[in-house]
Amino acid sequence: MTRLESGQFARVNPRDVRDLLDVYGVAGEDEREAYVRLAKESRQRGWWSAYSGLFHSTYLGLESDAEEIRTYEAELVPGLLQTEAYCRAIYRAGRLTDTEDEIERRAAARVTRQQVLERDEPPLLWAVLNEAVLHRLVGGPGILRDQLFALVEATQHERVVVQVLPYSVGAHAGVDGSFVILAFGTLADPDVVFTESRMSGAIFEAAEQVAMYNLAFDHLRASACPPTDSVQMIITAAKEL
Repeated sequence: MTRLESGQFARVNPRDVRDLLDVYGVAGEDEREAYVRLAKESRQRGWWSAYSGLFHSTYLGLESDAEEIRTYEAELVPGLLQTEAYCRAIYRAGRLTDTEDEIERRAAARVTRQQVLERDEPPLLWAVLNEAVLHRLVGGPGILRDQLFALVEATQHERVVVQVLPYSVGAHAGVDGSFVILAFGTLADPDVVFTESRMSGAIFEAAEQVAMYNLAFDHLRASACPPTDSVQMIITAAKEL
């Protein structure tokens, strides 16, 4: 408590905040969640502050602290593995009211965000991609081809695993859409799930919700092609462009 109150800890763990709220008798759910959210947002002191307003900054703070990132992507290559040209093409197609300046800032931020994989102790990134990702012509054949070969190159990173979920699987555990699970490696800082829509992103922390997504991801990677076979599928798709 002394160290917390004197600011000797750089960040306050959300679990500690919940325990302290119990001790102090803070019972209102809205008030409790506001304090917990402040603890989570204390992670935001990073590169993304320069891109305020463009992204879900709470998520970026969590991502920067995660020990493992598990993601299922239904339509697009995961952001951490996108080339700048592919990323820019996504924003031009989807951010219909953005200026060219804003698109360029978003693309630059995406490239900066990818530096998390180049840290001395990078997170494990485990991505399961719907086969449709390999064939959606984002930016045209040339941009997609470059992106697919960049994806193959990324799999050489010892902390990156990519699997492709083939069409032949049929209905699967990811039919509701893309999601990301962030794991922090401690019981005091449990996994969280992030989903994103056109207007906003949502973070789920309840144990039963996170367990549901973890189960879905386990089913997806069990149904997907093994990593080596997946790389061959990606190479074949790139060569067909």
